[in-house]
Amino acid sequence: MKKIADLAKMMRAKRESGSHPYVLVLGAGASVSSGTSLNRAVVERVVGTYDLKAFDEYLAQCSDDERFAILRDLVEGTLPSEGYRCLAELIQAGYFNVILSTNFDPLLEDAITGLQMRRRDYVFLVHGVMEPDFIADHLDNPVPRVKLLKLHGDLFYRKFYYTGEEIARFPPSINRALETYLNRRDILIVGHSMRDTDINRCLKTRGSSIWYVGPDPPSGEIAQFMKARRSEGNFISGDEGYFDPFFTRLRAALLGGTAEARVDEIGQSIFSVSPEGGQPVGSGFLLGDTGLLVTDSSILAGLGQGFALGVRAEVRPFTGGPRRRAELVVSPEMVLDYAVFRVPGIPEVSPLELADELPAVGEPVTACISVGETQGFHDGTVTGVNCSVPMQMGDGRIETIPNLIETDIKVGPGACGSPLVGRDGRVVGVLVAGNGRSYALTSLRLRQMLNRVGLLPR
Repeated sequence: MKKIADLAKMMRAKRESGSHPYVLVLGAGASVSSGTSLNRAVVERVVGTYDLKAFDEYLAQCSDDERFAILRDLVEGTLPSEGYRCLAELIQAGYFNVILSTNFDPLLEDAITGLQMRRRDYVFLVHGVMEPDFIADHLDNPVPRVKLLKLHGDLFYRKFYYTGEEIARFPPSINRALETYLNRRDILIVGHSMRDTDINRCLKTRGSSIWYVGPDPPSGEIAQFMKARRSEGNFISGDEGYFDPFFTRLRAALLGGTAEARVDEIGQSIFSVSPEGGQPVGSGFLLGDTGLLVTDSSILAGLGQGFALGVRAEVRPFTGGPRRRAELVVSPEMVLDYAVFRVPGIPEVSPLELADELPAVGEPVTACISVGETQGFHDGTVTGVNCSVPMQMGDGRIETIPNLIETDIKVGPGACGSPLVGRDGRVVGVLVAGNGRSYALTSLRLRQMLNRVGLLPR
């Protein structure tokens, strides 16, 4: 478990910093956990013995429909295993963005769609079905966040790359894209022996970190690549190296004690706040279907128009979209307090709703932070409620701010206005300060302010 803990620690650090997560490379060992037939069994059934050359020659003479009839036995009647369900949850939580799979079954797609992720947040790409340039362009686009590329075709598109000759090389545009993702990004290989020529052609001895997960330690060419990249110790083998146990334990390490923040839905609900025609001075979040954008008093100071109702600003979703004008409809009542804008005609509906009670000490929370154009998700726990904290203001005065939530999350400058989300996905507070720990106004405080002006959401 120590190596899984080490890997989880690194994955969490990437997520918190907004760095590129690991590129996940999946092989046939993943689907065996869901009950798919072993490749050996299919070969023996078709040609009578485990003779890969004879099997390749047989498939080379088959049409795509004939191949479909043969190869569907690999996945017939299977459902995503627990490992696939855990992997899908990690994808949803932002721990993987790019998945390169040599499997042509639909198990990962089924697991992802089973979580009811928004369709605009993921795309499934299939080599051999879609044009190579189309695939390469989609891999480079930041939206949608999740890209699953099926390198060897797809069963139900009836397009396969299966024989040794067929998996010898990729088209140039896909090859170039894979060289980027396999060498300039850290990669995690699970259930794949890394003996496919087309993939190995894309690997370089100089590159980023490699982690390898399988029943047996890495050997052959992949072991050489790992040594060259100073990653020879980054492997998880034995019982933990099988697909289901690995992802079940990795999911427990990353999500078992933290709030279940769904990065796409929350990311689409966080907006930058700018003076009209100017640069962003901070961020806020959209509250449900109210058209209200919640932030804090420090953002008003950055806008430089005072604190009275009617202050105007421009807001824009961090995931992209047009700027919209917004008007202050709830002004701060204390030195550090909520500020709420109304955004007329906004079509987006946010999943972020207010909690109606204080969190308990020890409860997991996630700070959903947008600084500049980067989003990070910092997990931690509540360490205090109803705290009164002395804080130094911009003019040097010391003010004691009451009724704050304290957490052990460490945040940097620019995090003010970011929502603090509880395990159930509801907002328990909004960050207003940090000094090694972080402090948040409570959602109860916001409820009171909205109620006084008749804007309390249902």
